[in-house]
Amino acid sequence: MKEGIDYEISYESNVNAGEAKIKINGKNGYTFAEGIDFIILPKEVTLNWENADNYEYDGSLKTMSATVGGLVGTDKCYVKTYSGTTSEKDAGSYTTTATELSNTNYVLPKEASKEWTIAKKSIEINGSKKKISG
Repeated sequence: MKEGIDYEISYESNVNAGEAKIKINGKNGYTFAEGIDFIILPKEVTLNWENADNYEYDGSLKTMSATVGGLVGTDKCYVKTYSGTTSEKDAGSYTTTATELSNTNYVLPKEASKEWTIAKKSIEINGSKKKISG
């Protein structure tokens, strides 16, 4: 049997993540099953956290965000929502978690969180270094 002579193959909804179908249509007296349903699973992406892990307090606002890597072709995808702390100016330890992507053809990796800190600033008073809170 040869494709194009004895049968033709067609596809339905086989581009994006979700349900799809392959149909085989017989020719020259051949017949086949109605079609084969299958699932296209979303691809897991990588997150590239854009800012430093650790800062020293300087009074300015620090932010944490991620870009999405591992996309196919010219696809576009960004982190749509975060939970936890995405911006802070005071000394402390923080966690930012990516919770939703903009493109349903992709899923977040199992580890979608970033821990980061703003350290107390060291200052020198009469030749002695001390850490103070901002």
